[in-house]
Amino acid sequence: MNRLETARATLTGPGKWTKDQFHTPKGVRHCLIGAMFGQLAGTGYDTDATPEVSILVEVITDQYPERTWGRNTGAIIMFNDHRDTKFADVDRVLDKAVVKSQELI
Repeated sequence: MNRLETARATLTGPGKWTKDQFHTPKGVRHCLIGAMFGQLAGTGYDTDATPEVSILVEVITDQYPERTWGRNTGAIIMFNDHRDTKFADVDRVLDKAVVKSQELI
């Protein structure tokens, strides 16, 4: 299972997603990066270097260019925390990114 599939399995509904933090204190809700990288999120671990990040950034910037800039994890965080982003948007980009990642295997 790649990190996008892990995020998809983690973010199963709006009650599992959050903004403005990698995950809630009890780990019930996660942002996109938190769902992909778990405890590594926000630790300085080089999350930019993964192919899954590149795929997700590409999908986000294609679908929602007005909600982000850049081509790294910062773009994912900006999209996740943008005032207009709802869980349905996160769900949509994750679905597309998972399919795209599977096509590359």
